[in-house]
Amino acid sequence: MDKKQNHISIRINGKEKEDQEHLSSVDENVKEEMAAALDNTSETDSFKEGQKTGYDFEPPKIEVLKRNYKGKKSVFSMIPSMKRLLIAGTSAIVVGSLLGFIMLRVLSGVGVDENEEAGGTQNTDNPSAEETSAAANGTEASQGTVVQFDGYEPQVVQVGVYSTQAKAEERQAIFKDSGVHPYIWQRKDQYYLFAGVAMTDADIKNVEASIDSLGFDPEKDTYVKAWKVVGGEHETSEAEAAWVKEGMGYWEEAVPLFSQPDSNFSELKTKMEQWYQKKPESISKEAEALSGSIQSLLNLTEDEKWQQQHQMIRILHDYEKYLNK
Repeated sequence: MDKKQNHISIRINGKEKEDQEHLSSVDENVKEEMAAALDNTSETDSFKEGQKTGYDFEPPKIEVLKRNYKGKKSVFSMIPSMKRLLIAGTSAIVVGSLLGFIMLRVLSGVGVDENEEAGGTQNTDNPSAEETSAAANGTEASQGTVVQFDGYEPQVVQVGVYSTQAKAEERQAIFKDSGVHPYIWQRKDQYYLFAGVAMTDADIKNVEASIDSLGFDPEKDTYVKAWKVVGGEHETSEAEAAWVKEGMGYWEEAVPLFSQPDSNFSELKTKMEQWYQKKPESISKEAEALSGSIQSLLNLTEDEKWQQQHQMIRILHDYEKYLNK
């Protein structure tokens, strides 16, 4: 019995095909269509890939803008600006000062020119105050010279020394009640009371004995010692220096006369009065004080011996002030 071959029937377009050859042709057509579809897909992918990578330049980059935040400035970062500010301020001050000075000179010159035009000629008879002052200073400078003055070291009778002037004046009053007139001499922080002065040891002993005879204790109330006034250089006019030196020379001659009871002061007093009349018109205030003490001595009488001692010590003190001015 013949076996029937199995046929595969294929319906294409409503027609069933059973022929093997026809089926093969159909398979070939299917393969061609599938190959064509694959080719189309490959071309599409290639086109897309070409579009994707077909740029001739790189795409533009997008820049992100950032906001600048100002940081806090330190003191050191401000130094350059401060320096420039100081330089500018200093320059302004200097320039302003120069301009002010120039304007002042210009305005001063304008004022002088107007005065000269109004007067017709410059006034040379009446110098200005500045010229007068300059001339006076020049005269004083030309007159001033350094002169060497002598020092003195007489003997004195000391009747007390205190640390305050009030206590010295209390002690002075006690001696005044007895007729003695001690002189208060301040040197540094001490107040010395001197009742008499002499040039030799013998003369000062006579003065001390006269004081003791008034009822004072020589062991407690009186004390003899040397008292030195240092000489030295002093700047002054030549006329004043010569006058002061001559006057102190007369003072040195008068000291022994006042320390001796039988001495005659009248002849020396006449010489001193003549010397006093030659006093320069212009002298320093220290020389004027010395002049006043000498004049007070010349006005005393011979009976006022303790007042004479007082003035002789005062003259020496004024001379020390004169040298130390």
